Amino acid sequence: MKLGIIDYINILPVTCALEHGKVPFGGEIVKGVPSELNKKFASGELDASFISSIEFARTGGVLGEHCIASHGEVKSVLLLSFVPISKIKTIHLTKESATSSVLLKILMKSAFGDSPVYTEGNADAELVIGDAALQKARSRDYLLDLGKAWSEFSREPMVFGVFAYKNGLHADDKKKILSAIRASEEWGKKNMREIIDYASRKAGIDRGVVKEYYSLLSFTLGVGEKRGLRKFYENAKKLGEIGKAPF
Repeated sequence: MKLGIIDYINILPVTCALEHGKVPFGGEIVKGVPSELNKKFASGELDASFISSIEFARTGGVLGEHCIASHGEVKSVLLLSFVPISKIKTIHLTKESATSSVLLKILMKSAFGDSPVYTEGNADAELVIGDAALQKARSRDYLLDLGKAWSEFSREPMVFGVFAYKNGLHADDKKKILSAIRASEEWGKKNMREIIDYASRKAGIDRGVVKEYYSLLSFTLGVGEKRGLRKFYENAKKLGEIGKAPF
């Protein structure tokens, strides 16, 4: 069994115990940024993985019970700009994410009524995600938190990533993976101080910032999160980013 885990501190409350052997798991853990895990999951290389929510709509699979979501400000998905948001003409997109790039396009067009040029070169603003966003938050004069912007636009949570199993995975393997993730999450709830300390060292961020960051995140794909995910898919479809919503 191969299990994909995002190599950012955002998911550590769920996966830290798995990564460090605190709970038993008989398979192999594969770490990477979201775009890397997306490709490996789509190719069938991974039996289960945390992937970008937009990738689930494109690739398919069996949706799990975990996710990475926010109900407002998220701090780790940011548009950092040299000019006011309303004056942005060009945006540099990160190659590390898929969901955040689509979310940004939805917000710029639907919420702000603008259609900037997206580029891999120099630009007025850049999309930054993950640990880098937490590190660079104060590096520009203007900032847009995409979690907060989505909440204000849609009145729903934003699900940035989901946990998915590949189609056809044997029921016993699925059960083993789910059991390991649940055990890891339970360990995390009991050892948050240790996780915060580790995340602070790993990302080079003050532990107070990490503690506040984790308070903004949700890891269970509940009713509200699914509603927000459907809304995101509806808007992504309007932009032609997906053919149809998976549910």
